[in-house]
Amino acid sequence: MKGNIMDINLRADAPDQSDIIDPKKLSEEVEKLKSLQSRIKSLENQTKDLKEDEKYYSCVVIPKLMEDMNLKSLKLQDGSELTIKKIYSASMRADKKPEAIQWLRDNGLGDIVKNNITVTFGQGEDNKAVEYAGLARERGYEPTQDEKVHHASLTVVNQNCAEVPVKDHAYDRFYKTHYECVQKGLGESYSVLFDGKHFTTEVVNTAELYPKFMCEKVEDPKTPEEPA
Repeated sequence: MKGNIMDINLRADAPDQSDIIDPKKLSEEVEKLKSLQSRIKSLENQTKDLKEDEKYYSCVVIPKLMEDMNLKSLKLQDGSELTIKKIYSASMRADKKPEAIQWLRDNGLGDIVKNNITVTFGQGEDNKAVEYAGLARERGYEPTQDEKVHHASLTVVNQNCAEVPVKDHAYDRFYKTHYECVQKGLGESYSVLFDGKHFTTEVVNTAELYPKFMCEKVEDPKTPEEPA
C-alpha cells in the first residue's frame, strides 16, 4: 500500500458545474457584475470631482470672500466657526530630490530626513532575517519586521497544488494495510500543513488550504510472492 502525502489541491475536487447551471443564467449574472463594476467606476469619478469642488470652495472661494470682507473668522448659526489661516506645503521634484535633501541637512534640518533601508529575505531565509535583526539591535537600531505574502503568490497557491518540495518531505510511503496508510497519511499530512515550516497561518487561512493524500495499491518489490 503506497501513501502519497500532502497533495493539496483546491480546484481538482470541484464538481463539474456545466451540467447544473444554465449558461443563460451565467451570462445574465456576468452582465450584472459588469454593470456593477461600471457603476463603481462612475461613482469613484464622481467622488473625485466632488473632492476637487470641496477643495476649491474651502481653499479659494470662501477664503477670498472673507478676505474681501476683512474677516478672519465667522461663527455660523449652528455654532460652528470658520477661520482663515495660511497653510504652506512643499514637495520635492524627483530629479531634484538628492539636492533638496542635502540642502535640508546643510541648513540644520537633517532631523526631518528619514533614511529607510530595506533588506528583503526570500523563502527559506527566516534564519538570516532573524540574524540580521539581531545584529541591528546589537548596534542600537530597532528593525521593523513585516512578513507578507504577495497576492500573486497566493493566486498561484489557490489555483494549483501547494506541494512541499521533495527535498523537505518524502511523498512516498509504503504500508501493509489500507488502515495503516490512512492512519499514517492523515497524521503526516496535518503535521506538514500545521508545523509552520512550510505554510504560515496567514497562507492557510487566505488560500483555504487543506491536506489531501491518496492511498493506492502497488506491488512492493521488497515483498516476495507467496508460493502457490
